[in-house]
Amino acid sequence: MDRNFWRLFLSQAAANIGDVLYIVALITVIYELYQSVFLLSLLPFIITICKFSCGMLSPIILDRFKLKGLLFSTQLIKIGLFLVLTILLFSNHIELWWILLLVAGISIADGIQQPVTFALIPSLVKEKYLLKANSATSVSFQTSDLLTWSLGAILVTVMGYEYSLIITMALYLMSLMLVAMIRVNVVNEEKEESAKEHLFTLKDSLTEGWVLILSNPLLKKFLWMDVVKGISYTVWVAAVLYVFVDEVLNVSQEWWGYINTARILGSLLGGFIIYKFADRMNGRLKDFLFYASLSVAVISLCFGFNTVPLLALGLVFLLGFPEQMDDIIQTTMIQERIKEKQLAKVYTAQSMVYYFVFAFAVLGAGILVDLLNVQLIFILASLLLFINSIIAWGIKRKINTDNSSNKKELDILSETIKE
Repeated sequence: MDRNFWRLFLSQAAANIGDVLYIVALITVIYELYQSVFLLSLLPFIITICKFSCGMLSPIILDRFKLKGLLFSTQLIKIGLFLVLTILLFSNHIELWWILLLVAGISIADGIQQPVTFALIPSLVKEKYLLKANSATSVSFQTSDLLTWSLGAILVTVMGYEYSLIITMALYLMSLMLVAMIRVNVVNEEKEESAKEHLFTLKDSLTEGWVLILSNPLLKKFLWMDVVKGISYTVWVAAVLYVFVDEVLNVSQEWWGYINTARILGSLLGGFIIYKFADRMNGRLKDFLFYASLSVAVISLCFGFNTVPLLALGLVFLLGFPEQMDDIIQTTMIQERIKEKQLAKVYTAQSMVYYFVFAFAVLGAGILVDLLNVQLIFILASLLLFINSIIAWGIKRKINTDNSSNKKELDILSETIKE
């Protein structure tokens, strides 16, 4: 794959590590100052709300800037906001509302970066390498999350939050320099510049992603699959899994950490396997999408019925693989069908739906866990995932039917030419 893709890959890996590392440092600072778990919970709440909110602003911004320029600008904004945050923390003039305000700004910039990153990939790699590129990028995000959350806590404890902030700044600057070194394909640059000549109204900017999804049968099906996952995956949030570990598995609470780690490790393994065998999978993505979605539902159901801790670890490790495959294949199928400039808007619309559904589903899951048995909630969530396997089967049949019709048309045309 092109060196420009690897520059994008490394830039976002560095930025992602920095994002997690500074949050780990802030958790330490806020807890030491206020000794309040509620105030700590404001950090992930604000980050999630800001990423959802920036989804409404992203389409307007995407119509007015080139993708690479937007990636560079948002990273520069993150550096500026983070510099102010670092100065405040180093000067010991720590006001919580200032911290939360700066975190919100950084989160908005970060929320724009992820859809832009995936939208930029087709400009940097050939179509036959898309599956490899997407799997490598997904592995990068998850590896940096896993290592930084675990090693970051150790780093902050041993060296203090100050050094963690300095390292974060170095990572942000490294990311900025790598983005500056990216060279987008000249043809794609011209296409993007041509698209800018069309003056988008505010309504066009805000609705284009939604119009694309609603007018494309495949994207519409993927959106419904995201809705199902947004509801079902609420059982994996700490509050619900914490209760499951205590009441169903009957083990100490650190086991919910082991379970999350096993799931991420399974996802990493899945990403590496997909990267290795991407060439063999190309052309059969619809088949693997069905196998992946069905496997997710079956393994989740087995996990819900299981009460043995070690078996739970094994099952959740296996679960990570098809989950990763499902996400990567959907991303690749979308990239193959949507114009590069429109990709970021499609991803933004999808993420908005997911965050919205997930936010309310988390509240619903919390209420249901209080009213019903937590194991029953896991089983119901798993059964819900079978809807996705049915949708994936429908996608598989539709693509097979279309391919068969196209083949017949070509055969008829060939016979006509011979005559």
